Amino acid sequence: TPPLVAHAFGGIDNYTYTNSLEAFQLNYDLGHRVFEVDLDITHEDYTVVASHDKDSWLRFANLGHDAPYSHENYMASSLHDRYTTMDYRDIIDLMIAYPDIYIISDTKSTDHTTTLLQFSQIVTYALSTNPTVLDRFIPQIYHEDMLSWIMSVHPFKSVIYTLYMANTTVYRACDFCLESGIR
Repeated sequence: TPPLVAHAFGGIDNYTYTNSLEAFQLNYDLGHRVFEVDLDITHEDYTVVASHDKDSWLRFANLGHDAPYSHENYMASSLHDRYTTMDYRDIIDLMIAYPDIYIISDTKSTDHTTTLLQFSQIVTYALSTNPTVLDRFIPQIYHEDMLSWIMSVHPFKSVIYTLYMANTTVYRACDFCLESGIR
């Protein structure tokens, strides 16, 4: 098994950031078992989708800048004319179908409301289908406050504290990880 994390479900056909079903399938077949997935929230109906951001979606789906970023539009589109879009339900369903994979979330959201909305959708669906997948769902947090926010939604077993957006020092980050139990 490759000792790597497949970013955005991994590359496919020289494309990156597709977060697509086909990228997952290819990289799973190549031996990857840990996948980072970009999770964004649609602007029209506040639904979690596997997308880096609206602009990437518009570009990958060859849509004009005026296309509404809704769950329905996102799911009806194809990326680069061939790749299948996914939402949070599809990701949880993949985790059920592939019990040997781990998902690392990259929500890029740092505010309380959006964080709770995103993780609540994911956790609610997982609890209604197969709660054990949450043991293999690894949230990334971007600042210290996010840990208590996500843990208020679900007591995740593993968390990654990503420092590229954190306004902290390496020493403070290490202290926080020791204090909070982040390994």
